[in-house]
Amino acid sequence: MAGHCSEVKLWISVLADDSRVDPYVELAQEAGAIVLAHAWVKTTGNLPFESQPEHVASLARRFPRLVVQLAHFGGEWETGVRVAKDVPNMVVDISGTLADSGSVEALVRAVGAERVLFGTDNTDFHYCLGKVMGAQLSEAQRQLILCGNACQLLGLTSSP
Repeated sequence: MAGHCSEVKLWISVLADDSRVDPYVELAQEAGAIVLAHAWVKTTGNLPFESQPEHVASLARRFPRLVVQLAHFGGEWETGVRVAKDVPNMVVDISGTLADSGSVEALVRAVGAERVLFGTDNTDFHYCLGKVMGAQLSEAQRQLILCGNACQLLGLTSSP
């Protein structure tokens, strides 16, 4: 999953696994881009056409050569852990819910630190960083999540 030069974001106009996105996903795959899909399970209820992790997993399974990024791991995060576990071409960013004890560790146990990406998606950078820094992880896992995985996916070099 290395060396992608760009990213395409699917937001909330249609569900991520709707066949109407297929032509765009096919183009992204041909271009070597990552497809980032806005998805999570809001505890207050999702908007119409706002994807949940299951929709993103379905898309990733249909395009196994494509790297699909499940964005905004949060809300009712247990669903994201369960769904991402068996989809090897899916990476997960933790830019959703603010700190929720045990969520990052559960995700790492399910998919491996190599498939977890740091993200923020809000103005509380210190809170988002705290999810990684406060998690019970090895330093190597922490470095992968904070920068190593993104560098590898984007074909960048990371320096210690």
